[in-house]
Amino acid sequence: MVELAGKGGMDAAEGMELEMDAKAEAMKRVLEMADGLRLETLRGVVGLLRPAQAVHFLVAAAELHLAVHKFGRRKDGAAAAE
Repeated sequence: MVELAGKGGMDAAEGMELEMDAKAEAMKRVLEMADGLRLETLRGVVGLLRPAQAVHFLVAAAELHLAVHKFGRRKDGAAAAE
C-alpha cells in the first residue's frame, strides 16, 4: 500500500481508499458466490425429498433461521446494556 502511495503522485489516503474499494469488491464477490452455493445446496436437498418432506424441511430451516436471528438480537441487546 505504501508503494501505491508513492507512485503517480497518489497520497496515502487515496491509496488506502483504492485498496479498501478493491477489498470490498472482492468481499462482495465472495458473498455472491456463497449465496449461490447455499441456493444450489438447498435446491439439491429439496430435490431429493418428497414434496411433504420438502415442506417440512423448509419450514424447519425458516424456524431455525428466525431462532438464530432472535438469539443474536437478544445477545446484542444484552451486550449493549453492559
